[in-house]
Amino acid sequence: MPNLNSKSVLWDYQKNFSSTRKIKQESLKFGLHSIYITMLSIISLLIFYYVILLNANATKGYEIRDLEDIQRQLLIQEQNLNVKISEIESLNKIEQDSMLEDMEDITETDHLVIRQWVQYVYNN
Repeated sequence: MPNLNSKSVLWDYQKNFSSTRKIKQESLKFGLHSIYITMLSIISLLIFYYVILLNANATKGYEIRDLEDIQRQLLIQEQNLNVKISEIESLNKIEQDSMLEDMEDITETDHLVIRQWVQYVYNN
């Protein structure tokens, strides 16, 4: 025979009883939890995407800085080469000048000695 104790019958009745209000409240809780989890995952994905973009920009910044250093070094090399080219061309122009043919060789030389507090002293 089943147990017909009043406490056990009430307890079984509360366990199996579900009202429409309770069902709506549970579905609302489930809906709020799912929205919360969805929003949290979207925010997490956006933060992750933002970090990836920052990393990409930082990497591009380092690459740009390295390329600017290389450009600066190449400009310095170009200037040095231009100076060397100018020196070589000027020496060639002087050697090829027609006025050099009329010049005489130096046989006797005088040296200019510069001393402190004395101007233009010739040493023979």
